Amino acid sequence: MPSPPSRPHPEAAPAPTSSSARHIGVSTGHLFDLCADLDAAACAVWGNARVTPKTVGGFLVGGRRQAWDCFMIRVPPTLPLREHSGGPNGMPIVLALELSKAFGRQDASVTALDRVSVGFEAGRFTSIMGPSGSGKSTLLHCLAGLERATSGSVVLDGTDLARLSDGQLTTLRRDRLGFVFQAFNLIPTLTAEENITLSERICGARVDRQWLAQLVEVLDLGDRLGHRPSELSGGQQQRVAIARALAHRPTVVFADEPTGNLDSHTGADVLGFLRLAVEQFGQTVVMVTHDPAAAAHCHRVVFLRDGRVEGELSNPTPAGILARLAPKGAPA
Repeated sequence: MPSPPSRPHPEAAPAPTSSSARHIGVSTGHLFDLCADLDAAACAVWGNARVTPKTVGGFLVGGRRQAWDCFMIRVPPTLPLREHSGGPNGMPIVLALELSKAFGRQDASVTALDRVSVGFEAGRFTSIMGPSGSGKSTLLHCLAGLERATSGSVVLDGTDLARLSDGQLTTLRRDRLGFVFQAFNLIPTLTAEENITLSERICGARVDRQWLAQLVEVLDLGDRLGHRPSELSGGQQQRVAIARALAHRPTVVFADEPTGNLDSHTGADVLGFLRLAVEQFGQTVVMVTHDPAAAAHCHRVVFLRDGRVEGELSNPTPAGILARLAPKGAPA
């Protein structure tokens, strides 16, 4: 990570004592760049924590953390809110900071993620792409709390996942996240409707029937609710999986190769539904895919190579994505 700009650090002052204040990690580079773009009254939102130039010094309660430059900002809930211009809703709902993940030990260790810092904005459809072995699935698993990072932090809607116990992570995934996988992962003995409302059986929280009816209509599942997965086509099963992921109105939906088992026409329909969930329902979707045509349905593509962020592309096209994925030095 590049060194932060050479600016004096603000004087630290006692942290606020409000029991409802929240903590969030912000890299020094992000912090100083952010403050340089804001006036004294401006407020940027990272998850649910608010940071302003005026309050950075007053609520600085950290310094170096885990050998990387990061400020832990403790912010009271009474600060004024003004959205940062980073996206439609002005906030990265998921933020990775200097995230590293290694598998194995010592000489057999393999680094899947190497100090990745990237944010994913609320209300947008974002794809993660890269060559095989680039770390894209590992990044998604760390962002979703399915794997723990070796170092660094993931902040999801104001919650630092590294601070959660395994039980707390399970609860967070159940209550605040939705998942769509390549293999559908439907329960074969349950009907489509029972699969969609599975969260009711797991945690007892009743799914809003009006919201469920809206999902069923948009996903065109009305005449399939009584069918079991074996009686549904691949596209219908994936639509059931999308409805299940959205049924409890999650903060973020994570999709791992959701069209990998589908033909191109059915896959395009599924991607259209995911885009519709973002644009019509305000959902946030983060998807891993290897397919440029699939990624072209997104608002933004983040590219990984060798475990590092190599760049990104807004309003992508298949041709633009292929150009970015081409090996360096390859002929145009």
